[in-house]
Amino acid sequence: MRKTTLLAAIAIIYSSNVVAQERVKKYEIGQFLIETGQFQRNQHTLSRSQLGSYNDQSLGLRNLASLGDTMRAVNFGTANDKPGFEFHLLFNRVSPSKFQQRLKLGLGISTGTLGSAFYRFEATGRYDTLTSSQNGTQTYIDTTYTRQLSASHSMRITSIQAGYEWHYQPEKRWHWYMGTSLALGVSTQSTLQISEYIYSQSTDNQNSNSFQSNTYDEINLSNPVTLQRLSGQFGLDFRISKKDNFFGKSFLRFNAAYALTAYQSELTKSTFNSGFGFHLGYGFKFQAISK
Repeated sequence: MRKTTLLAAIAIIYSSNVVAQERVKKYEIGQFLIETGQFQRNQHTLSRSQLGSYNDQSLGLRNLASLGDTMRAVNFGTANDKPGFEFHLLFNRVSPSKFQQRLKLGLGISTGTLGSAFYRFEATGRYDTLTSSQNGTQTYIDTTYTRQLSASHSMRITSIQAGYEWHYQPEKRWHWYMGTSLALGVSTQSTLQISEYIYSQSTDNQNSNSFQSNTYDEINLSNPVTLQRLSGQFGLDFRISKKDNFFGKSFLRFNAAYALTAYQSELTKSTFNSGFGFHLGYGFKFQAISK
């Protein structure tokens, strides 16, 4: 009786372990992926108040308050970040379904412009009139004055990334997928570039005199820029060869993405952007390693 009870208990425990193992979500190291691409977004227009605290540090530039209300700002509108690079490991979830799920972990490096400004003032008019004491002839002196101030806040950001992808029939040479990912980053470089251009010209009936100057300065900002980006992707993977060799394990990736991005910096404070992006990638499929 005791032997029968013991065997029954062992059988129950063994059956429970088998069922539990079947319910465990197994993953295996699947692919290594390198991607490059960029996102389009609205550039933040730097205001004079934001630039004012850095004006005193910038060599040769006059106080921004002297620009006056006639100095007009130009909105830069949309802009593309410079192409960055992303490095990912993808882990396949073992499943008999036509949709294969993949966990994506990686590192990203990107550069771009967080905010820009361009201010311009131009005036033309009669500066003076000279009258000859001998014959009363009048000489008119006209003056043109132009002043331009431009600024750009650039950055280089390193981010850690995590995402999840759903691939439909990945065993085929062409297959499509969709996914979502989150990136958290901090700048390794954050700089403010300021340049000023001044041009003036005075003309009379016979002569013309002109003057121009260019001043440039670059300021390294002490506090880093932080980034949070949530994106969704839709794309295609293409296996380079049908054979079971190096090229048969290599694939190309094309995807379009839409991202919501938040930045925080000491210059622009908090800014929020959204925009589309496009990425190209190369991947290599490892031999399955069960986990």
